[in-house]
Amino acid sequence: MPTVLLSSLFTVSLLANILLIYQNKTSNLHTVTEVKDGDTVVIDNNELIRLAGIDAPELSYCGGQESKSFLDNLVNGQKVRLTKVGMDKYARTLAILTLYDLNVNQAMLTAGWAVYATYSGPDRDKMNQAGNQAKSDAKGLFALCRSGPDEPNCKIKGNINRTLKSYFLPSCSNYDQ
Repeated sequence: MPTVLLSSLFTVSLLANILLIYQNKTSNLHTVTEVKDGDTVVIDNNELIRLAGIDAPELSYCGGQESKSFLDNLVNGQKVRLTKVGMDKYARTLAILTLYDLNVNQAMLTAGWAVYATYSGPDRDKMNQAGNQAKSDAKGLFALCRSGPDEPNCKIKGNINRTLKSYFLPSCSNYDQ
């Protein structure tokens, strides 16, 4: 009788542990309900999530709408895994988003729709490398919003703030703004 009891307790304990592990793995899965811009989303609990380690242009800047559209097509309505890494100065949760096995933050860099921002997480080297490769391959923002004209008579407009220089070519969606 004690052997049957021990065996039953072991089985119940094993099943409970499996359930706890499953709940832990799925508890950080959330559905993206809105994409605000190229580096910020809203998830199913109305939490604002800022993608860690990347910086995408504001919607009114060159490539801002395109960056948002790329992220929107990638994650809106999808279940993503959040790996929270902190909070930013606007009280948004900083996180790495994973869609299946795809690091969404890194995908934005690889496609060139965001630039690498200082980040101290485990994928920082891969993310930095992806951003540098997109720049050298002239992908995304680096193709759309170059810092120099295509031809000598091309008129570019510029905007300079403390840390960022933005150049707008006539082909950019917000050139006339």
